[in-house]
Amino acid sequence: MDSDEILTAYQCMYTFLDNLYRKTDSEYLAGLLGDMARLEDGISADPAIWQEWLEACRLVASGEVNDQFRLE
Repeated sequence: MDSDEILTAYQCMYTFLDNLYRKTDSEYLAGLLGDMARLEDGISADPAIWQEWLEACRLVASGEVNDQFRLE
């Protein structure tokens, strides 16, 4: 995945979670979205979230994930 694809995927996930938050008013999702929010410099409010996102992208790109989307 290149950096544009990683950022687009992040924006998609943020939008998905934001839409879910608007339907549920979940405090957990509110906190997560706050951590995921990108500041003016482009970095997430919680830089650890961005590193976790990059690791998730690496796992997907390398095929190291359950592609059946089932809990194990």
